[in-house]
Amino acid sequence: MTSPSSSGDAFARVSAALQVVWPVVADPAAGLTRAETGRVLDECGSDYRPLVLLLLDIGQSVRPVLQGMTPQPAGQWPHVRAPLVHKLVSTRYLQSEVARWAVDVWGQVLGIAPPPEPPRLPESATAWVSPATTTAATAPTRSSLARPPVLSPRQVPAARRQTPSWAGGPVSFRVGQTPKASTMAALAQGGRIVVRGTVSPGPRFSPTERRAAMVLGLLLVIITVGLMNALAGRPDVTTPVDAVDAGLGAMTNSGGASTASEALMPVPLASPSVPSIPDSDMAPAPAPPDVGAQRLAARGQIREAGVGGRYLVTQRVRDVSGSESCDAVAGALAVGRETEEIVAHVPGTDRFTLVTRGVTGTLDADGQFNSQPRAGTTNNVTWQFQMRGRFGPDGFTGESITHTDAILRWGKQQICVVTADLSGQRLPD
Repeated sequence: MTSPSSSGDAFARVSAALQVVWPVVADPAAGLTRAETGRVLDECGSDYRPLVLLLLDIGQSVRPVLQGMTPQPAGQWPHVRAPLVHKLVSTRYLQSEVARWAVDVWGQVLGIAPPPEPPRLPESATAWVSPATTTAATAPTRSSLARPPVLSPRQVPAARRQTPSWAGGPVSFRVGQTPKASTMAALAQGGRIVVRGTVSPGPRFSPTERRAAMVLGLLLVIITVGLMNALAGRPDVTTPVDAVDAGLGAMTNSGGASTASEALMPVPLASPSVPSIPDSDMAPAPAPPDVGAQRLAARGQIREAGVGGRYLVTQRVRDVSGSESCDAVAGALAVGRETEEIVAHVPGTDRFTLVTRGVTGTLDADGQFNSQPRAGTTNNVTWQFQMRGRFGPDGFTGESITHTDAILRWGKQQICVVTADLSGQRLPD
């Protein structure tokens, strides 16, 4: 049988190994690294790995309290360790002797406690009498058996169940593992018990727990269905096509949606109210500029000549990028559109205004122009519009860039960036 001395030797070997390795620990505040833990196991032996890991784990909560203390006399140390031992016993369910030993070891390692003493485990935890001795006085002794007793977990005596294997308690093997004969003989020689490996049948629930689980599942189904119905009732705000035309469509406050927009969106945005040019056999002729303005324009002095007047503006989408649903925008805007716009400009000044859209910008001497960004929100769709290009004697060419941001059904966000080519033909006044 396992004697208290053999159990005490395990505690003594582990405490001595930690005292050897601790002075060379790289970071005492963080604890031992994996390599340093391996050195402790090399000092005491890998058979004591569970006890070593338990001691190092306890150190995580004990060291912060003990570090910084001055060395304690032998009479004062029990009062210092008492709250730590109580905490370990109440939170980790350790035997008080093992918890006291662990605190003593860390106190000795940190240089504030007297040398630790191995715990004195009760006789019931380190020795066990075979049930066979109660049935016949002539039964063979434990040391004469070739194999230790193999018991089920329920057959293990209550006094031995709480004793860990490293302290002489029962030994168990994994299911399917076949221990060597020499190992079993050594266990039999030491009076150890082998616990038969079992496969857990899984959790067992009482009828009350089953009924509670069914009620909880039913409540989850009801809540899920309610949420789905609530979300299904939200309006489907799809791609804001008309907001793409912020400079040439969506910035007005009246008018009807375009055909492509109506087909694409259940909740269309406001479209421009500027009348489009009807199809006819006769195209409008460009406005003949006066002689002075024509001479200035010929010399490249577009700003001096002035760019104010009416323009027939054609817009064709070149690129739509962003969210996946922006592909629908590209299809809806594939067909170009024409609108009549009015530009206000005082010849010689560097400012112009697209009156029909409320867009202002700057104009260089050679006709290069850039509009100031304009932003707004239409039908809960946030948009920002900007255009740039060059004016010439008979009109202008350029491009517009429109950013839109909308929240679709189920809270999905849609962000689109639309780039369109612009061309404006100057009309007679």
